[in-house]
Amino acid sequence: MLPSPTAEHVQGQPFYNDDKSKKLWRWWPYKYLVSPEIIGRTLFPTLCDWRDKNIWDKMLGIASAPSFLLLTITLPVVEPYEDDHNSTDNIAVDPATTAEADASTGVTGPAAITVTTPHEWNRWLIILQLFTAPFFLVLIIWANTVDEPTSHPKTLVKPILISLAVSATLLLLLLSTTTPTKPPRYNWILCLAGFIVSITWISTIANEVVGVLKTIGVIFDISDAILGLTIFAVGNSLGDLVADITVARLGYPVMALSACFGGPLLNILLGIGLSGIFVIVQGAEKKRHGHPERPIRFRPYRVEVSTSLIVSAVALLVTLVGLLIAVPLNGWRMDRRIGIGLVVLWVVATAGNVVVEVLGWGDQKW
Repeated sequence: MLPSPTAEHVQGQPFYNDDKSKKLWRWWPYKYLVSPEIIGRTLFPTLCDWRDKNIWDKMLGIASAPSFLLLTITLPVVEPYEDDHNSTDNIAVDPATTAEADASTGVTGPAAITVTTPHEWNRWLIILQLFTAPFFLVLIIWANTVDEPTSHPKTLVKPILISLAVSATLLLLLLSTTTPTKPPRYNWILCLAGFIVSITWISTIANEVVGVLKTIGVIFDISDAILGLTIFAVGNSLGDLVADITVARLGYPVMALSACFGGPLLNILLGIGLSGIFVIVQGAEKKRHGHPERPIRFRPYRVEVSTSLIVSAVALLVTLVGLLIAVPLNGWRMDRRIGIGLVVLWVVATAGNVVVEVLGWGDQKW
């Protein structure tokens, strides 16, 4: 049934909500808060349609539910919205109905049968993220900067109060500039916040992965170099591998090739550069903490190069020099032969590192 042509607008409803779910809990303040079903499906998407899942899907849903919950409440995700928040949808009706609408409203033409549907957005989720995201950032920064976080819990009180003050200010700004049907026009701020939070999550997960790898290395007596060159390197490069292959298959091989060289270049320059600066500054601060009367001296950090790193460095140099020679000789074309050669070179270099580690040569320092 079409609405009356004189209706100004028709309030849209979420596709997963109905009248029965709205009245599921009578004590719930539906006038002020969204439906519990909407909250549940947003915060726990892996637990939806529980009865239709098999045992394996239920186990996966339970295992992944905490991760989805933490990411959802801390990571802002900007959804695309039209510039005009009151978009109009033209509905075709019978000419007689149109004539009646013209006579009753005095408006002629298609405007008489235009129905306006306001866009809905997760305003309540953004409000929740205004408090959880700053607290998460403060907690991670505090845990990474304090030498022994468990012995200095009182130092976290001041950062928490600052994060709450920032969250309250952002909440007032959000409430004054938006409505449940009017998304914010400053989406770029949410994009920036999401980027910062995602970087923090990546850093946190990477630290935990490194800790697990170190534990595995201690248990099985494997050096840190071979762990970084094999397991950690593969896990760290899988995302780049999938992205580069996808970009190349979409018809942008030059972009994919540039990413193959740009990614390692960025990791080497910024990764080693920023981490080296951090280690040097941290060492100087520790020495000044023990001797505050002495001036700060930034001493270089000594890097112990093992045999495994030498093998990997030689393989990397051979790869770069080989590409500089093979690509011009092949008419500046990256064909199947060059690709197979690069894969074989990687397999040989990785196998060489494993052999060096098994024979006990990997612990030798240079």
